[in-house]
Amino acid sequence: MMFFRKRQRDRTRQTRQQWKQRGKQAFRIVLMLALLGVLTVLFPTQQHYEYSAFREGAIAPDEVIASESFPVYKSEEAYQDEVAEARRQILPVLRYDSTVQQSKLNAYKTFLNDTKKHTGSGSGVSESLSQELRLSHPEIGPLSDQTLKYLIPVSRRRSASRSTLTSAVEKILQSTYQNGIIDQKINTVEEGYAEVILLNNGSERQISLEELADIENFTSGLQQTIEQQLPKASPMEMRAGSELILAYLSPNIAYDATETQRRRDEAASNVSRTKPGTVLKGERIIDKHDRITSDDIDKLRSLAEHINQRRQQDPFIDLIQRGAGLSLCALTLIIFFVFLKFYRPDLYRPSKNIVLFGIIILIPTAVADYAAQSQAISPFLIPVALSAMLATVLFDAVVGMVITLVVTTLCASILGELQYGIIFLTTGIIGAFSVHQVRHRRDFYRPGLYLIAAYALTITSTVGLLFSYANTTEFLTEIREDLFWGIVAACGSLILTIGLLPVFESVFNVVTSLTLLELADLNRPLLRNLALRAPGTFSHSINMANLSEEAAVAIGADPLLARVGCYYHDIGKMRRPHYFIENQHGVNPHDELQPQISALILISHVRDGIELAKEEGLPLAIIDLIPQHHGTSEMTSFKHQAQLIDEQAVRDADFLYPGPKPQTKEAGIINLADAVESATRSLPNNEPDEIKKLVQTIVKGRYDAGELDECDLTLRDLTRIQEAFLPVLQASHHPRIPYPWQAQQQERQVASR
Repeated sequence: MMFFRKRQRDRTRQTRQQWKQRGKQAFRIVLMLALLGVLTVLFPTQQHYEYSAFREGAIAPDEVIASESFPVYKSEEAYQDEVAEARRQILPVLRYDSTVQQSKLNAYKTFLNDTKKHTGSGSGVSESLSQELRLSHPEIGPLSDQTLKYLIPVSRRRSASRSTLTSAVEKILQSTYQNGIIDQKINTVEEGYAEVILLNNGSERQISLEELADIENFTSGLQQTIEQQLPKASPMEMRAGSELILAYLSPNIAYDATETQRRRDEAASNVSRTKPGTVLKGERIIDKHDRITSDDIDKLRSLAEHINQRRQQDPFIDLIQRGAGLSLCALTLIIFFVFLKFYRPDLYRPSKNIVLFGIIILIPTAVADYAAQSQAISPFLIPVALSAMLATVLFDAVVGMVITLVVTTLCASILGELQYGIIFLTTGIIGAFSVHQVRHRRDFYRPGLYLIAAYALTITSTVGLLFSYANTTEFLTEIREDLFWGIVAACGSLILTIGLLPVFESVFNVVTSLTLLELADLNRPLLRNLALRAPGTFSHSINMANLSEEAAVAIGADPLLARVGCYYHDIGKMRRPHYFIENQHGVNPHDELQPQISALILISHVRDGIELAKEEGLPLAIIDLIPQHHGTSEMTSFKHQAQLIDEQAVRDADFLYPGPKPQTKEAGIINLADAVESATRSLPNNEPDEIKKLVQTIVKGRYDAGELDECDLTLRDLTRIQEAFLPVLQASHHPRIPYPWQAQQQERQVASR
């Protein structure tokens, strides 16, 4: 019955594990499909047909025959010049307001009538009368009191003189209004025009600006105008006439900006975008080896535009282009992830790596889409080298190179030009291999120089090979701006790589050689505390690091990760160092404890180590090695002691480490190195054969116990690990020739026996 229940539990556990694996696989597939969808959206659907290989002044590489009839469009520059000329031909429009003359003259006559009412009223104009007139007639505000007194006659003689003056003022006002007066010079609004269009009650006429008077010019010649009407006028009459005219004079012609703009817009809209004539189907546009002229360029551009218009009318073109983008993205991603699955399964399994690779691929692809759609930035700024360097530093150079191929394929396809594909591929590969041995952040300066040189050489080479130039000056002019943007891209990629590395390491728990080298510093406070509080454990960790590093090199694992993992694998022993035999000096506290309590104390150093590692902010890759270095192994010595006391009360679970078992090659190496380094200290002598036999026994025992089942170590790897352990162990346990005083002491001891 118990056997049946155990089998049932095992089946249930296996079923759960299978569903868990299926769930992880399904989640990875969803992430890949999401990445595929985003990349497909970034591919432009409206690919424009163009003759980019044809440049004015160059030699035509091919013959071009019109595939169908089409009109020839003017170049944008020529069209805009014609539009500007059409607008310039439209004269400024002025509008005559006839109501101004009538309203002002009526107000003038009303004012004169009111002044007649006070003729002969006495000594003159009182202050109250002046205020009354000014309130009733706002126009006379500028009139002086002397003029106002003059206009209210106190005798018949003054009345006749006043009548003559007011009649002359009325004639001048009528004449000025009929000719028209403008508020400001038209040249202050529209420069370069000698004539204008004057609108008057639905009719219009073209007049010279010299025929129009403005307020300023009229005022300067006003005295002369009054003298013509009143040759014998007194100074007072001249003053009163000037003030009256200016008081009742208001501009009746104004610049009509709205009508002027409307006429100019209409003239611009009437400019044709096409040249006279039509290119017929089958007509030769340009022959091979002919020099390309501006007319040829206009015809080629018109043909391309005509074809693009026809393609937009076809509903299947968009589907074809979208399908083509989907197919290309799918094939590229399939190749990439298949490569990871078969050649780098350790990178393929974690779902977080799918997201990380997706971001690395999307960064340059999104920039390429923006560059292709908006033309606002140079395509040389697409950071393919950034993705290559990030992938190399985060993983390795092979992955960086594969990322370069993937990103180059996508970006070059989006841009649709061979030149950019060559530049992206070259600079990406050079960027990847230039940082594959970077161990410190200061080491990025040299890859920066390599990347700048790569951009300069590839841009110069591609521009020189793919295009034709009439002379050296034209060539240098062409590459000058391209070289500038290439250098900016190289420097920007390097700066972004340095800045984004800590972010990606933290968010995706990826540990790089840069971080590992920083953690390998034995002067870090955590390791210094370990050396002071648990010196035996520290020495054990250093010896383990030497063993693990050699073994990792032998099987192609990460030697730096293995070494750093050894430094921190036993940091939990700092909390109770005297309970571990390597830190004891003659007194063993376990002699006073029950075996179960002793086992519990030893097991706790794993939990304590994880807590200390998290407090220190160590990477997850290092923290995971702390529980895995013991796996689920058994403390046989304490279990044996417990069995001697009460075999029936012994539970296997009380003497097992919680695990998990080693999950990576580096964890498996550390697991074996920990056991081997500890065991070799118990050998009575250091004979190489005994060391070799002990290493084989421990490795075989861990393998038989299933401790290495969940990591990727093969039998060949285990053999190489054993072979790598032996030289290190023999070097640390090698015999020494005794000093003379030691030899004499040994002889005396033998003689005394």
